[in-house]
Amino acid sequence: MSKRIILTAALLLPVFMHAQMSSTEQSPQQLSFRVHVVDGRNGAAISNAHLQLWYDEPAGQGYSVATDAHGIALMPAPVGEPVRVLASIVDWIDCRKPERDAPPVGYNMATIAKDGTAAQNSCGAVAVRTQPGELVLFVRPSRWYESINRNQ
Repeated sequence: MSKRIILTAALLLPVFMHAQMSSTEQSPQQLSFRVHVVDGRNGAAISNAHLQLWYDEPAGQGYSVATDAHGIALMPAPVGEPVRVLASIVDWIDCRKPERDAPPVGYNMATIAKDGTAAQNSCGAVAVRTQPGELVLFVRPSRWYESINRNQ
């Protein structure tokens, strides 16, 4: 009886170890990438926020995505293997400090896949803990005077 248990354990241990390792260590191709949109002033999730995403360069329309009730949007699968992702939030003010004549800020896909990435937050002191495959963007609502020139 004990030989049967040892033999069963010896056969099942590699299967269990492989399943355990594959659930914790995912390759970038297996990892689902997501964008988490957060209010930079208080840390609240922004539901139904609309984003434009581009891979590598901001050419064309890009991908339009919207966040769910938890402020999370799944990034569409890219064509090829992009190096970076660029994001623009519609109807919200980005909490990254604007720089004149600076190229669009892109986020490294390898870093997002490995550790996750959080954008700069100049709207408040909210800090988040990122997860692998997650890009966190901080936003705030526009003030009345910021929207005056938008509709012209």
